Amino acid sequence: MVAKDEKGEEKKMTFFDEARALWGTMKMVSMTQEELARRLGVSQSYVANKLRLLRLPIEIQDEIVERGLSERHARALLRLGETDTLRGVLVRVAEDELTVSETEELVDAILSAKSTPSTDALSERLSRILSVYTRMFSSAKITRITEETANALKMTFVIEPPTVCNKMD
Repeated sequence: MVAKDEKGEEKKMTFFDEARALWGTMKMVSMTQEELARRLGVSQSYVANKLRLLRLPIEIQDEIVERGLSERHARALLRLGETDTLRGVLVRVAEDELTVSETEELVDAILSAKSTPSTDALSERLSRILSVYTRMFSSAKITRITEETANALKMTFVIEPPTVCNKMD
């Protein structure tokens, strides 16, 4: 898409500019994504995907454009959420010239690492919550959390992971 700037000169719109234009049009004429898509002759998912790009912080949007990354790169980065994480991954994607597929794999790996906390991370969180030093021991079925403070009282806390129960006939 092409737009005219303040001086009347043509300027190529970025995908973020397009998203802002779609958003502005929707708000100005009180139109839904479906109505806008129909009027533009595009799919509703096209409009939705463009609008989702606006969830990225403006400074990240600017950096994506400055570094010449694609709209698909931006959509892959959207999944990260945190600005600090976004910025770090954005720099790596640009500097290592990662493809969209490689960027998606990197984002998947980061999200996977965040969703499966390590034993040390769990221990640290529990320590903060319980306000005592905790030590974690793992076994296949049970994770035991033994507190040094509780040792003096001969107490041990046991947390069992959730199990799937099969209904017996």
